[in-house]
Amino acid sequence: MAITEKKYLALLLAIPLAASVYYALQMPVSYDEAWTFLNFTRKGFVASASHYPAPNNHVLHSLVTNLTYHLPGLSNLFKMRISVLCVNLVSMVLLYRFVRQTFRL
Repeated sequence: MAITEKKYLALLLAIPLAASVYYALQMPVSYDEAWTFLNFTRKGFVASASHYPAPNNHVLHSLVTNLTYHLPGLSNLFKMRISVLCVNLVSMVLLYRFVRQTFRL
C-alpha cells in the first residue's frame, strides 16, 4: 500500500469515525441501550452471558460492554457505545478492503 493510498484511507476512515464519536457523545440514551445496561451490563459478566429473557440481549455486545464498563474516566453511556465505535471502524476497514480487492483498485 503506497503512502498516498494510506493517506486517503486515513481520511476516508477519519471523517465517518469522527461523526460516529460526535454522535456517541451527543445522542441521548435510547431504550435499547438503557435496557441492555440495566438488565445485563450492570448485573455482570455471568448475567450477560447466561440470562436471555428477551431477544434484546445481544450476548456478544453485552459481554463486551461488561469489559468496557470498567474503563475509568468515561461516562457510562460512552462506555456502552465504545464497542459500537470499534465495530464501526472495523467494518469500514473491511469494506474498503473488499471494494479494493473486488474492483482491483
